[in-house]
Parts: sequence; C-alpha cells; structure tokens
Amino acid sequence: MIRGLFKLSRPLSTLTGVLAVALGGYVAGTGEWGMIALAALATLFVSASSNAWNDYRDIEIDRINQPQRPLPSGMVSPRAALVFSIVLAVLSIIVAALISPAALVIAIASNALLYIYSVWLKSTVLLGNMTVALISAMSPVFGGVAAGNYLSLIHISEPTRPY
Repeated sequence: MIRGLFKLSRPLSTLTGVLAVALGGYVAGTGEWGMIALAALATLFVSASSNAWNDYRDIEIDRINQPQRPLPSGMVSPRAALVFSIVLAVLSIIVAALISPAALVIAIASNALLYIYSVWLKSTVLLGNMTVALISAMSPVFGGVAAGNYLSLIHISEPTRPY
C-alpha cells in the first residue's frame, strides 16, 4: 500500500511546485533556507494531498480511462486515499503555521481551492484553469513569504523611456 500511496501523490508533478517554492525563496535573497525548506515541505504536502483527493474524486472515470492508477487497480483503497489526502492537507497547514501567519493563510487557501477545484471547478473552462494557474503562480510567492521577502518577487519596475 505504501507504494500505491507514493504513486497516488504523483511525486514528479509535486516536485515542480517544490522547485518553484525554492526558486522563489532564492530570489527573495534573505538566506532563510530553513523557512524555505519548510515551505517546500508544506508545498509537497499540499500537492500530494490534492493529487490523492483528485484521484479519489475521479475513481469511476479512472476505472475506464486510467485503470493502472492506484485506486482503480486496487493498490490503494478509496478510504486510504481519502485519509491520506486529509492527513497531508493537515500536515501542510501545520508546517505552514511554523513559518508565518501569511504562510498559514496561503496553505489553507491553497488546500481549500484545490479541493473545491476537484469537486466543482474542474469541469469548468475558465474558473478551473484560473484556479490552477493561481495556485501555480503562488508557489514562488510562497517561497518568498517563507524567506521573509515576498515583495522581491512581485516588484514592478518603472518602464524605460526611449530617448
């Protein structure tokens, strides 16, 4: 079952969010690598949780389209996937709370949006894509928040003027 839960978390897609957080922390330039590492861990938990939740919600569709996935293949029970998802979401919130109040808010909002996405927004054209884009764009900002300097990531320079 451990192997099935690992596959359910989709580690390669989870890694992209972790890397985006690390890059955001690096760009922030504060050297707060302990906090950035916590943000990367929280991101790993959020992403793995939402992947498990998504597969839990899509089990009937996956029985037809993706029968090799952990749930339809029987590697993981639906109940185990649900518990796994909830535990990881809670862990992400606990880890984010260790960083800062802003990180806590981001983790709670990200978890909530990803759960809402799987239930209601996935089948919409615009709102579903906007939700995924927003959460993806928040990854480097989350790294900056953890580093204590998110403003460096959203800095808007003044336009250059031609002479």
